[in-house]
Amino acid sequence: METVRVWLAGLFVFVGITLAGLLLVKVMERGSSLLFILAILALTVFICILGLVATALFNMPLTKSAPPVDYALQVREWEQQGLLTATDFHATRAIRFVEESTDEDVDDEQWLLLELDDKSILFLNGDYFHDAVYDEDYSSDEDSSGIGRSFPCTDFSINRHNAANYVVEFLCRGQLIPYETLPFTFNECWIGPIPKDGDILTGRSFDELRENLFTQFGPE
Repeated sequence: METVRVWLAGLFVFVGITLAGLLLVKVMERGSSLLFILAILALTVFICILGLVATALFNMPLTKSAPPVDYALQVREWEQQGLLTATDFHATRAIRFVEESTDEDVDDEQWLLLELDDKSILFLNGDYFHDAVYDEDYSSDEDSSGIGRSFPCTDFSINRHNAANYVVEFLCRGQLIPYETLPFTFNECWIGPIPKDGDILTGRSFDELRENLFTQFGPE
């Protein structure tokens, strides 16, 4: 659609300049120097107006922009429609995988494995928890943007959209829990099918998983 708009704008300007040029030729045939100067000035003004009109016409939005949506109100509406599922979790330990970004404006990518109180393991991968991850390198419990670092923690809730499976709310409660970090992407360390964000992993204990991961990828 944008390509068509550009072509139409170009055609509009081309036709306008062509007609103006033909008019100038007619004026020149009359042989009046004063009339010729006036025609040049008029042509200059005409081309400027033509450019402004083309810019205005072909940069108009094709559709009206939707009014801004109050996110909290949208979440409440989804809840009333039964489109959300909130799940409470109780965690005891965690392993963080992190790929440090070389761009100061881009957050490090992170993945988490959390041992839950029933000994299953929760896998998390998404931007929604990044700003909340506590880092011992920080001298306080808030980062430079003033966001409290409160995760991983003993109790937290994740509210997901049922159809799209994305997180609409992430709430931290309880106490911070210790975690260990591997400076690798999760995909580099994980053997087997890569789980999806929010998957519960069973069949291996957290201790077994931790031992295997740190034996291969931990500090020497």
